[in-house]
Amino acid sequence: MVNPRRHTSRSSGFTLVETLVAFAVLVLALIPVLTLFTSAGKQARQTSDYGQALALDQKVAEELELANWENIHKVEELTNEPGFATPASVVEGRSPFFAVVEDHETPYGLIRPGEDPAIDKTCGPLYEQLRTFQFSLQSKPRKLPTSGTVLDVKLSTRWIDFRQQPRDLSLDLPLGQHGCWLQVPTAVSDRKVADVEIVKQLYPDRAGTSLESLAVRIGADPETVRAVGESVLLVNDLSAVLADANAKIDQVLSGIEKDSSSPATARALLEVGRIHEAGAATCLGIMVFLNTRLLPLGISFTSAKLGTPRPALASYITPMMQLNYLDILFKQHLTLAQVFYARAYDAPLGELLSRRMRFRVFMKLADLAKLETVTSNPDGLPRLRSILEDFMKFQDGRNQNFHDFAREELRLCKDLDTLRAGYPAWRWQAWQNFPACRDRALLRILN
Repeated sequence: MVNPRRHTSRSSGFTLVETLVAFAVLVLALIPVLTLFTSAGKQARQTSDYGQALALDQKVAEELELANWENIHKVEELTNEPGFATPASVVEGRSPFFAVVEDHETPYGLIRPGEDPAIDKTCGPLYEQLRTFQFSLQSKPRKLPTSGTVLDVKLSTRWIDFRQQPRDLSLDLPLGQHGCWLQVPTAVSDRKVADVEIVKQLYPDRAGTSLESLAVRIGADPETVRAVGESVLLVNDLSAVLADANAKIDQVLSGIEKDSSSPATARALLEVGRIHEAGAATCLGIMVFLNTRLLPLGISFTSAKLGTPRPALASYITPMMQLNYLDILFKQHLTLAQVFYARAYDAPLGELLSRRMRFRVFMKLADLAKLETVTSNPDGLPRLRSILEDFMKFQDGRNQNFHDFAREELRLCKDLDTLRAGYPAWRWQAWQNFPACRDRALLRILN
């Protein structure tokens, strides 16, 4: 008889050795997978940190771009504040760029540092995520190849990662600086072209001859000829510019709808204001340019310096006599620019403009009012300060950029001396010096 116990089949199970070998193979196969998961987790954590840093940099970049648009003094503030370059924590309100994150306290609708919270422990996970993050800002002005200046801003965020290793991320941001409102008059911006036109105006029978060679032939002083000729060119150019401006104003005003409260009316008034502002800028630019030309004429001009034969008196006397009206034209256009801007800014038309556009008009009114104060109307300073004070109080907690703009303007407008000390000198000095330079030059030429 056969014993069944001695013939048991091995297919009924695995031996211990087989089980251990299979388990070892499985472990070896899973090690790369587990390593992959671990590496992916670390990478996700690292990516999350970089994402947080980028979000912080972008937040500040967007706020600075908006602030530069809403507050013309923002670039100056960034340039003059060295404390921004020191890294500061983004939590607990230690960095001025993260002082307030939400409107949390009453009165709602007003955000004020110190009253409304920064990123603190009440923010829960957000506070823990950003606890090691620090932010800093560095800036440096850079001249452009053609004209103007930009401020190169470097936004930097650094933090300690989960491995306790320092990390950092930077973002570059160029901010444009606001222009100075001064341009060399078009008629004399190109010396060679201007010299050709001067010869045509003063010596029409010698047209086509260069000014320098003509001066040698007729025994003239080229700088005196150029000073007289540039005055003539600028007067003629101003007449053409103002005639064109008046035509544009008539065209714009004729198109205003009968409904005086329409958005089209507000835009038309703004356009007229811009035209008058451009007229004032043209007049002031001519004053700045001619002050340096008229001064030597008033000291040493003689008709002999124009050579022999001399130009016809009507070719330069008549145009130069019109310089008597230049300061009056400047004042007139400056006043009218403020009138039309104010009509577009005030209710009900101002309420039809976008918030940004309306504030931009307010900034323009403040700038023109300052120019008027330092030139033709020093008594207008109290009214200007009153407007700025009311505006600053209204914007407190509503828009920090608008509030800071008004606060800086009030500092600059403390009194007339302070205003002039912080104001571009060429503007008010050109107005102040032009009448005397003009009168001395005309008196010398007429004699």
